Amino acid sequence: MRLIVANNRLRRLDLIIMYETSLDYGLPVFLIARLLGIKLAYLYGDWVDYFGNSDRVRKLTLLKRISEALGLTLLPYMVDVNLVLSKFLRRVLLRRGIKENRIILLQSIVDCDKFYPNAPLHPGLMDLKDGKKLALYLGSFLPHQGIHYLIEAASRLEVTRNDLLFVIVGNHDHEFGRVCRDKIRSLDLDRFVIMFGEVPFDEVPSVLATADILVTPRDDSKEGISAGPMKIAEYLASGTPVVATYVGDITEMAQNGRDVLFCKVRQPESIASAILKLSTDRDLYDTLSCYGRRLAETQYDNSVVCAKIVESVKKLAVRR
Repeated sequence: MRLIVANNRLRRLDLIIMYETSLDYGLPVFLIARLLGIKLAYLYGDWVDYFGNSDRVRKLTLLKRISEALGLTLLPYMVDVNLVLSKFLRRVLLRRGIKENRIILLQSIVDCDKFYPNAPLHPGLMDLKDGKKLALYLGSFLPHQGIHYLIEAASRLEVTRNDLLFVIVGNHDHEFGRVCRDKIRSLDLDRFVIMFGEVPFDEVPSVLATADILVTPRDDSKEGISAGPMKIAEYLASGTPVVATYVGDITEMAQNGRDVLFCKVRQPESIASAILKLSTDRDLYDTLSCYGRRLAETQYDNSVVCAKIVESVKKLAVRR
């Protein structure tokens, strides 16, 4: 279980946010919050997230699996407010009978003081760069993230663009990671697509700042739509231009050609074309860099998002 405690002393309102919570931990926190009169929020992940990460689930004991399943089932009814990462999950809770005013859409959030343009460059990536432009993905290795489509996109640019290098950052020491490594070998892309591995969170800002183009090639599966575009705010805040597939909530968060450059879902040719356009069109590159950063600051900075959450919980308390 992980906890975030938000304290707004001016309004005398305390809030505990729980996420990745199983019932054996969530129930004691619920009882303590009620005893102390503290408002309680739950970051709801749904069964899609639970079963989507099969490698993680397999490592859990049977009792822990049952506890997590009970947490997903019962905690949304027990807390004051549910935070969801996508409109898909919002609809799931509404169908389960959770009142609309007890659901807050939390599409993305970032600390713009940590993620910013011209952050210190990452030494390991700079060694790889060697004068080339880096098209980079950073995130989890799950099928719905569409990494295999990015690898196929790279194969379409290998012959014509030797000034590009594709880098995939994340923990790939599991089943889908092996699938991606095999795909790179089968396409003979070992020198053109680099599996960089996982980096500590405090190095993520420098990784994003070192990249020349950031790519999120997510697919339109149930997992891809429900997961929510959490990583996109960090991408935007870095000031590095973003290529994103046109899927899920990101289509309403950002404007094509101004904040991000959209491409078609499950189509490596479209991903490759967008990357190529960004690598050759300097005006477009500068536009996305400027407006993407501005969008992160005005809509998704943690101070802005947390203020909205606290205000929503405050209004809920008044209604009750």
